[in-house]
Parts: sequence; C-alpha cells; structure tokens
Amino acid sequence: MTNEPDSSFLHLLNGVTFRPVFIIGDHRSGTTLLYKILAETRSFHVLTAYHVIDYNQILANYCAGREPEAKQALAARFAALGLSNRVIDSMPVIPDAPEEYGFILGDSRRPHVRPANRERMVEICRKLRVIGQSDKPLLLKNPWDVLSFVYLKSCFPDAKLIFLHRHPLAVINSQMRAIRSLIEVRNEYTALMAKWYARMSKSPAELAWMRLLFSSRVPLWKKIVPRHVLRANRYFAENIGSIPKQDWTSLRYEDLCRNPRRTIENLLAFLEVSPEAVLPYESMIAARDPELLPEIAHSRNQLLKPFRPYLSAHGYDE
Repeated sequence: MTNEPDSSFLHLLNGVTFRPVFIIGDHRSGTTLLYKILAETRSFHVLTAYHVIDYNQILANYCAGREPEAKQALAARFAALGLSNRVIDSMPVIPDAPEEYGFILGDSRRPHVRPANRERMVEICRKLRVIGQSDKPLLLKNPWDVLSFVYLKSCFPDAKLIFLHRHPLAVINSQMRAIRSLIEVRNEYTALMAKWYARMSKSPAELAWMRLLFSSRVPLWKKIVPRHVLRANRYFAENIGSIPKQDWTSLRYEDLCRNPRRTIENLLAFLEVSPEAVLPYESMIAARDPELLPEIAHSRNQLLKPFRPYLSAHGYDE
C-alpha cells in the first residue's frame, strides 16, 4: 500500500458543509463511554483511531478505495504491539474505535480549538463529511475544549453541544489513576496517538519528575488535578449562559449509567436524529467507579469544599 498524501485531494473539501455535535466534558467524566454508545447508533460520522493515526492519508485512501486495506494494516500494527484495549479505561483498540480530535490539532499536551488551528479543525470536519458520504451529523469530542467551549461554539455557530458532568471526586480519582498508569508503564496506544507522550515515555528524567508530581507520598498532585477539575467546573458555570439554550443540553454521567436507554433517547431527540441501530443500552455500560485512592479518600472534605456550588447546582451529594 502506498502512502499517498491527502494534499493532492484537498480541493475536494472546498465548500463542503457539515453539522457538528460536540461532546463537552472533562477527562475521565465519561465522554468516551457516551461517544462510543452514540457512535454505535450509526446516526453520526465519528472520528476514529484510524483517522487520527493515518490522518494525512485518509482522504487519499478513501478516493483510491484503500480504506479497508489501510484499516487492516493498522489492526495488524495494533496486534504486533500486543494492544487489545487502551488500559486506562479498557476500551477496545480497533481502527474504528471513536477517538479525540485533539490528537490531530497539534503536538500539544493541551490541544484545544483556538485561532491558530481553527482551519485545521474545519479541515478535520470536512474530511469526515466527505469520507462519510452522507449528511449525518459529525459527532466529535476533545476533553481539553471543556475550558474553551465558548470559542468552539463561536467557530461553529450551528453546532450542538452535549455537556457531560460527573461527581468531581470521581473525576479527580479517575484522572489520578489514568495519569499514574501512563507514567508508570509506557502505553503503546497513547504513544501512537500523542507524539508528546511518546517522547516523554522515553525520557527517564521527565518520567521521574512526573512520578514525583503525582506521587501519593507528597501532596503536589493536589495543586494540579483538583485545580484543573475545579477550573472546568467554574468555566461551565460562568459561561454556559452565553450559549443559546436551544443549542445545548446537559446530563450527568451517573444518570447515563443508571438510565442509559432514557438518557440516550433524550439525547437523540434533542439532536433530532433517529438511531439506525437498535442497541442494548443497558448491557453497554459496566460499573465504572473504582475505589477511591487512599490519599483522595483521606482528603475528601478538603477536596470537595470549593466544589460545593457545583455539587449543589448539579444535584450531587458531598
């Protein structure tokens, strides 16, 4: 298979329109689960692992009829690396697995849509629309845009936004577990997605520093993870009023897990789309609340104190 670049085919994107739907939620708030379930309704075009890893060839592959071959090659690459799931959340590693557009925006640890990469984001959307061959909405997510959804909406005025919330303590706990997993053992899947992580995972000095920052032995992590989660919560409270109410909806991860069918049906109704596949929603969700890390359980009251307005606004108990 040749590696013909997309540059020869970019003229096909001229004037292409699309209808974006963005899932907006912090890291480890359940966005991947929601993304996967909605993708499986087949009501949307979604960005996949194949699109991320082979981004510069996906249009050329489509035009030349090489998509199946390219995906088979990627699946073989996953197998050669011994990859079956993403480790941090047990989601399967396959070419068609839904993935985050942030990995394509640039080689950054905090990739989000901004003026410098806005056209890149438009290109991503147009490629998905052309490859998808239908006028289905585009379903997209990137947790870093939880801190910039106002700008995201200004770039795509017709976009619909789905905001996903989860109890802050569960988010902090899950983020800590994920970070520690990534810095203790190299995650080959993440290394394929993010160049910065691939570099960091080969740097003993940087890994040592990261392990210190997120160690249970010192409280440095309290100045990083809880503050980020709080910042995202406050950004939502301070800025959601600037988004037209008809263009957004909000739900809690806990309600998605408790009543998946009702939650998904309400979302699809809001988006005015009908599922092309009838799914067993209840069996698609497993328990996803691991035991709190000892240092988080010990600091529970201290950690939750600044979150009280958010907890009250979204019906959470402390």
